[in-house]
Amino acid sequence: GDIMGLQFYFGGSGAGKSRQLHQHITTWAKKEPERNFLFLVPDQFTMQTQVDLVNASESGGIMNIDVLSFGRLAHRIFEETGYGHKPVLDDTGKSLVLRKVAADFKDEMPVLGKNLNKIGYIHEVKSAISEFKQYGLTTKEVAGLAEFAKGRGALFYKLKDLEVIYQGFNDYIKDKFITTEETLELLTRAVSKSKIVKNSVVVFDGFTGFTAIQYRLIQELLVLTKQVIVSITIDMKEDPFRSGGEQELFYLSKKTVGDLCRLAKEAGIEKKEDIYMKNSPLPRFMGNKPMAHLEQNLFRYPSQVYEKEQSSIFIEEALNPALEVQAVCIQIKKLVLEEGYCYRDIAVVTGDLETYGDYFEREALIYDIPVFLDRTRGLLLNPFIEYIRSALKIVLDHFSYEAVFHYLRCGLADFLPEEIDTLENYVLACGIKAVSYT
Repeated sequence: GDIMGLQFYFGGSGAGKSRQLHQHITTWAKKEPERNFLFLVPDQFTMQTQVDLVNASESGGIMNIDVLSFGRLAHRIFEETGYGHKPVLDDTGKSLVLRKVAADFKDEMPVLGKNLNKIGYIHEVKSAISEFKQYGLTTKEVAGLAEFAKGRGALFYKLKDLEVIYQGFNDYIKDKFITTEETLELLTRAVSKSKIVKNSVVVFDGFTGFTAIQYRLIQELLVLTKQVIVSITIDMKEDPFRSGGEQELFYLSKKTVGDLCRLAKEAGIEKKEDIYMKNSPLPRFMGNKPMAHLEQNLFRYPSQVYEKEQSSIFIEEALNPALEVQAVCIQIKKLVLEEGYCYRDIAVVTGDLETYGDYFEREALIYDIPVFLDRTRGLLLNPFIEYIRSALKIVLDHFSYEAVFHYLRCGLADFLPEEIDTLENYVLACGIKAVSYT
């Protein structure tokens, strides 16, 4: 039909929601080559989704389908409409601005003021401010929170201080920068000017819920586009439109459904017929009955016990993370050497990459396992970046002693350590100043 509207894809985990969406969208996109299809997924899925969509399309190409994260969508629309020309302030930028603001307002912040030099403190303040921005809180509302917390001792004073630094932060960046959180705010204003968005079909796949600002954007999209499709993970025994309390297993999914329906109603947008993926057993666990059983019974009451013998799920205990990782590496080696698996068939999932990542890098070397760690690394401690920075610094500091030796010592300058030592001794013997001007 040709009506605009909101449509849900409901299904359990592994029911094939994404797969069906990929097929639906690629077929539709082929039928209507003039229409734009925007496929929104969380940052870490963008590449994989592109691959999947290309595989799902008959022609092996996706000309009018764009796979984007919220950030990339903003980028595309700003490029097209000319909005958002101010530089975006990332985390490092925010910390620098906060340091400056904190120094200026130190005396007005009795609690935070004396702590701001402690390691990690600015980081915490930055997180709080990012969260204020994410939920669209103004300084007035933060002041309101502080009033609300009166008589709660420290909380009141901390919120008062946060209000001061938040105000200072906003004043400082007002006409110069825009924060990553505000890009969505701006995007909400920009989409109405966009030709890409007008009459397009927008799909949200892989999200558990949305922030207040993301919801505002989605409401705007509901009005401007032909259709908005959202995939929701939920057990098929549940009614997605009836929410119980927070203790429910699929509370978040139901809350998201409720919020989206409310937004559609406010905007006078129709609901299209939803799609329920009732495949049983779920395609993801087709050949794996124990896993299918776990998906059906985990956190459910009364749960069923799996009676048969099984070899799909193991639980091992280890004394500490190092031994845990070692056990996993041994297991991986076994699978590859004895059971014909490839390394690419194996994924290791952890809730704490900070701790386990480092152990993994070490153990993988010992067991000769090629490993890709999906984590963002700071650029600054990379030797190559140090090499480039220190080379530039030599010129900027007019060949100062520190700059030259920083460059020589970063290990990529093609001099032997002995040569560098000899040069350094010579420089020290001559007295540094004489050499700095050569």
